[in-house]
Amino acid sequence: MAPLASKWTNLALALVAIGGLVVATVPVGGTGGEETATGTATEGTTESGSPAARLAAGGARARGDAQAPTAVDPLVDALARSAAVQGVSSRKPPLGSLRGGGPGASNTWFTAAGTHVLTLGGDQTVRLWDAQTLEMEKPYALRDGAEALGSASANSPWVLCVPAHWRETWEPGGLALKVLDALSGDLLFDTILPEGFDPLHARRLPDGTLLLVAEDGMHLCRFDCARGTVVSTITMTRRIWPQSGELSKDRLSLRIPPDLGKGTFQAGFTRIDLRTGEVVERKAPDDSWVPAQVGGFVPGERYLFSAGEELILYAEDTLKPIARRPYASRWPMLGWSGDGHRYALRVEREALPETVRSRIPPAAVAVVSVHETLTGAPMFAVPLTTEPAVLLLDADGSGLIVVGEDGRLTRWTLPADAK
Repeated sequence: MAPLASKWTNLALALVAIGGLVVATVPVGGTGGEETATGTATEGTTESGSPAARLAAGGARARGDAQAPTAVDPLVDALARSAAVQGVSSRKPPLGSLRGGGPGASNTWFTAAGTHVLTLGGDQTVRLWDAQTLEMEKPYALRDGAEALGSASANSPWVLCVPAHWRETWEPGGLALKVLDALSGDLLFDTILPEGFDPLHARRLPDGTLLLVAEDGMHLCRFDCARGTVVSTITMTRRIWPQSGELSKDRLSLRIPPDLGKGTFQAGFTRIDLRTGEVVERKAPDDSWVPAQVGGFVPGERYLFSAGEELILYAEDTLKPIARRPYASRWPMLGWSGDGHRYALRVEREALPETVRSRIPPAAVAVVSVHETLTGAPMFAVPLTTEPAVLLLDADGSGLIVVGEDGRLTRWTLPADAK
């Protein structure tokens, strides 16, 4: 069993990227519109047809089917086209390793405006980085041995802090909560949560209140941090303890991705109506389980995905698979653009085909590539000599930031022909 502090830190920081599973995942998303496929013999042309047809075409190229061009591996082509792009690195790694390292670690996140990146170090210090230059602007230490729970939502300017080892010391009467300004570290609110409500799954609502889940799994409440009062309480129609989830676009419901059971995934999700407390669960047929290490939502509320032996994209309205792509890596690591049109994918050296391994430096341990979501076509690729811990893409996918396991940040701006 993982050490207590590490366990709760990893769970809590997963709130930062409210979209289902934050990191470890895979290709797929997209919100419509015509895209240009790159890195194939059809480079520079616009595919026609429905998104499903374009997805199928991308999958055929990825599999190397007879109809797909095979003269040049698309990833080799992407490496060649990206070779001239120079990355910008932070001057020195943050003090202390990033917390919760490993695939899917959510100890790094963009600010709401996308202008800065925040990192939480193992020394309990939050550091603010310019997203373009990676200059460190203002580090600040958490106060009084507090333990950070991450931001209240992906678009929140807040960092939530509770006393260290709070699970061991939580006493009747509610838990002390400090709300910090994410950019400055200034204390905004110092309050006491209502008794019996768990801060791990807190989400900030558009009106500035926090949505909290009760330990009994039957109640939600909206909590006003500034006044320290409960605005309203909702009783749900059945028990549920959401470990992750995201607010719907209309902000009227909470969408929760399916749990992974013993390394398998079944397409589906649970929706909680925040006005009535109604809990509705949708699942694909029982025979639709597939091997998977991760699964969840794709940004845009159109698709779900799973990543295991393959990357599979599912239509959210029907829960049916609409695209399958080979997946070589032993464990998934992905980053999504905010619009869902692109994803960044890491594959370790040993899992790469020989045609790709022969084109990267001997010291390279992995390749990170950026792909078009609808077709899977690689638009950019770079070999890394340090294992990545977190992959981030700008909101529109025009820039890639890799946080190495050594804590150093590196940014690449995608070339014009990849945009």
